[in-house]
Amino acid sequence: MIGYKSFRKVIDKRLLWLDKIIREKEADVKDAPDGELRAAKNGRTVQYFIRYEGGDTNGKYLKKGEQGLAKTIAQKEYDNKVLLAAKEEYKILKRLMKVYTNKNIETVPEKIAPLKMALVTPVEKSDEEYVAEWLAQEYEPFDYYSEALTYENSKGIKMRSKSEVLISNILDELGIPYLYEKPLKLPNNRTVGPDFTLLDMRNRQEVYLEHLGMLDNMDYMEKNIRKIGEYEDAGIYRGTRLLITYETKNKQFNVKRIRGMLSEYFDKNI
Repeated sequence: MIGYKSFRKVIDKRLLWLDKIIREKEADVKDAPDGELRAAKNGRTVQYFIRYEGGDTNGKYLKKGEQGLAKTIAQKEYDNKVLLAAKEEYKILKRLMKVYTNKNIETVPEKIAPLKMALVTPVEKSDEEYVAEWLAQEYEPFDYYSEALTYENSKGIKMRSKSEVLISNILDELGIPYLYEKPLKLPNNRTVGPDFTLLDMRNRQEVYLEHLGMLDNMDYMEKNIRKIGEYEDAGIYRGTRLLITYETKNKQFNVKRIRGMLSEYFDKNI
C-alpha cells in the first residue's frame, strides 16, 4: 500500500504536469485560427468543412490543399477540451490535497497522546517507519566468492567492484534505500543474489538491480543471460522490477547515465 508521502509526491507531480499543460494549451488556443471543423464521409472519402459563428451551418468545403487548416482547426478543438479538462482536474486535486493533508490515516498518531500511542498497533506504517524496518531486516549475504569483497563504500559495506561502490553512492545520493546481495528465493526454489535489492516506496515493493561488469567475457555473459531468464521466469521483468546496468572495455561505467536511469525509474529529482 502506497504511503501518504509517496502518494503526495505522485499528486504534486501530476499538478506540475497539469499546470504545464494548461499554460501550453492556453497559448496554443490563443494563436489558433477562428472557426470550427465539420467532418463528413462521402463514400470512402472524408471531407472537411470550416464553419464560422453566424455563418452557413454546413460550412465552407476545404480542398485538398487546405488539409493543413483542417488539421489546425481539429487540433484547436482538442486543445480546448484538454484545457477545460486540465483546469477542472487541477482544481479537484488542489481541493483534495487541501483536505487530505490533515485527514489521512498517517496523521492519526499525531492526534493521540504519545503514552497511549505506545500501546497501539497502527494500521499503516509511515514511510519513514517502513524504510527503517526494511533496512533493519537481517539476512545472510549471498555466499559467493566472499574473498572478492575487497571494495568498501561510504557505509562500510564490502562490495565486489568499484562500479558497485559507485552505484551505491548514486543510490545514497538519490535517497533510494538498498540492501547489498540479499538472497532472493525464486518460485523454482532457485536462490539468486541480486547485486542490489532496492525499495520502491511508491509501491512499497522490492526492485532488483544487477550490474553486469564483464560483458566482454563470453562465459560471464552467458551465465548472466541465464540469470536474467530466471528472473523473468519468476515474473520479474526488465524495466519493471529488474534494472540492468552494464559496462565493457569500450563502454565504461557511466555515472550520469546510471543516475539518470535510476532517477527516472524512482521519480527522483537530481
